[in-house]
Amino acid sequence: MSLKVAVTGNIGSGKTLVCKLFEELNVPVFYADLIAKDAYQLPAIKIQMIERFGAQIYSNDGVLNKKRLADHIFNDADSLAFVEERIHPEVKKKYSEWLLQRRNYPFTIYEAAILFEKNRNLDFDCVIYISAPEHLRLARIMLRDHTDEASIRLRMQKQWPDEVKIPLSHFVILNDGKTDLSGQVKKISELLADFPIQNQH
Repeated sequence: MSLKVAVTGNIGSGKTLVCKLFEELNVPVFYADLIAKDAYQLPAIKIQMIERFGAQIYSNDGVLNKKRLADHIFNDADSLAFVEERIHPEVKKKYSEWLLQRRNYPFTIYEAAILFEKNRNLDFDCVIYISAPEHLRLARIMLRDHTDEASIRLRMQKQWPDEVKIPLSHFVILNDGKTDLSGQVKKISELLADFPIQNQH
C-alpha cells in the first residue's frame, strides 16, 4: 500500500515541472488533466458533448475545442456541472486502476490543477502545493498559451489564492525562479518516506 500524494498549484505555478522532477526520482505520476483530455474522446461522452454544446465543440479532426468549451462553462454553473459529471468519474476510474498497478511504490503522485476548490484534497494522504509569484505565473501562461493578460487574470480569479491553500497543504514548494527546485523536491521525497498513510485504499 503506497502513500497517495497530490501535487497542486494555481495556474502557471509549475506543477508539471515539479512532477517531472519527482519522476526523475522514480516516483510514478498520474496526470489527471491529461486523462481528462482523453475522456473527451470517448464515443459516449463525445455524443453527449455534441448534443449539449453543438458539433463545433470538436474540430473537424475530432479534437476538443478547449476555448469554445471554456466559453460555455466559464460563467455557466449548469454547463460546468454537466461536463464534470461525465469527465470526473472517468478520471477517478482510471486513477483507481493506475494505483492498483503501483501498490509497491513508497508513494505515488496525482497532479491536478483543481483540488481544494472541490474538496478533492480529502482523497489524499498528503498534499504538496506549488507556490509562485503572480507576475511570474502570468508571464509563463502568456508565453505558453499565447493569450492576453486579461483572459489569464479571469482564470486566476476562479482559483483560491495562496493565502487560503498554503495552510491546507502539508508541504509547499516555492517556484520563484531563484529557489532550488530540485533540492526542494528531493527533500520532500525523503520526508514522504516516513509520512503516515491516512486514506486506506
